Amino acid sequence: MLSFAVIFTVIFLGIAGLLAGAIYGIGIAIKWQANKPVKRFFAPVPRPGSFSFVMLEGRVVDIIENVVGWMLEDTKPEGTKSEKHFVPDHRDPGFWEKTLGVRWIGLFETIKIFKEWRWTEFQQVEREERGQRVLKYEIVPRGPADVPEFFFQFSHPVVIDDVEIDGNIRVNVVTLITVLNLHPTRAFFLNKDPTGLFAAIVKSAIRSYISKKTFDQVKEMVANASKGNQDTELWNIFKNLNGLTTDEKSKPDYDSEDTFGIFSKLGQIIIRAEIVQVEAVGDTADALEAKRLAELRGDANIAAAEKAARTLIVAAQGRMDAAQHDASAQRTLNEQNAGYFASLPDGGRMFAASQVASKDSSVSTWVEGNSDVKVTLPLPPAPPRPPEPEKVETTGSKSPK
Repeated sequence: MLSFAVIFTVIFLGIAGLLAGAIYGIGIAIKWQANKPVKRFFAPVPRPGSFSFVMLEGRVVDIIENVVGWMLEDTKPEGTKSEKHFVPDHRDPGFWEKTLGVRWIGLFETIKIFKEWRWTEFQQVEREERGQRVLKYEIVPRGPADVPEFFFQFSHPVVIDDVEIDGNIRVNVVTLITVLNLHPTRAFFLNKDPTGLFAAIVKSAIRSYISKKTFDQVKEMVANASKGNQDTELWNIFKNLNGLTTDEKSKPDYDSEDTFGIFSKLGQIIIRAEIVQVEAVGDTADALEAKRLAELRGDANIAAAEKAARTLIVAAQGRMDAAQHDASAQRTLNEQNAGYFASLPDGGRMFAASQVASKDSSVSTWVEGNSDVKVTLPLPPAPPRPPEPEKVETTGSKSPK
């Protein structure tokens, strides 16, 4: 027979196994419940960097967040939970979040699902323009989709069409505005169309800012944005529009709230504003293209003229160098000749006589016009002339007497 200890051990292990299985089954049931389309009792922790709303009969009663370096706290200690806003801090996850990755939301509360939500995103595409492949930004519409959560930090692409800038030039401008949703309830429940209101504020500010800028200045802003440099003047405009200041540690000062600012209207603050693309439109585009072609042709003509000028300069330099070499050679020859005759008495006359008598000279007679010849170089007498050949009489003839 089995001993009592063995029987007790078997029973204990069986109960422990059943208990572990029951606990595991409860965990599976909780996760299954949390991931149902309609969230009851439990809800999954939002994906990193986002938050979701806990609702009860159409009212926001809590906000679940998963944002690194930020946490939610009540705007006013005596206020409702729906007035939570973000501050730079860290929140310790609770038991359910640590063990199952879910949050307890209540007996009757649910997670808000935003039906048929629409938004836009940036997409970089390659196009062919004027025979070249260039990268362009396009605004891509997303949705409609059922959305249960939103990002704490989000970048809004905003297009401002047909803006008139300095010189009566009309352009389309693409901007990228990055925001922090510091007050989630305001951001998504205060206005019927928060995205449209935000775009209207941005468009008004951008139009006013670039209306006095030249086309080249706006293009320079685009170039700076591509290098990661933010336009200081543009940033100051949006910083003032925020209606909320931050301290030296980037912590929002909620006591500084301006009721007419973006934060008061939309629960957001803008942390970066960039003009990422500008394109001329209509007659302006045609005029700028004509100007560009004219400049290209002008550059080509200038290049051709510079090439021709360089050719002439090189040719002239060559002729000048050759002339200098010829003159140097002649001077060397004269110096050599003068050195020879300089050692002879009365060398000047001898040098002249030598030149006349040289084999290359065509002068057969030399008559001095002045017996008193001034000699600047004492030249020696010329070498003796070769003897004249004797006359030879032909046969049958006599020499004349």
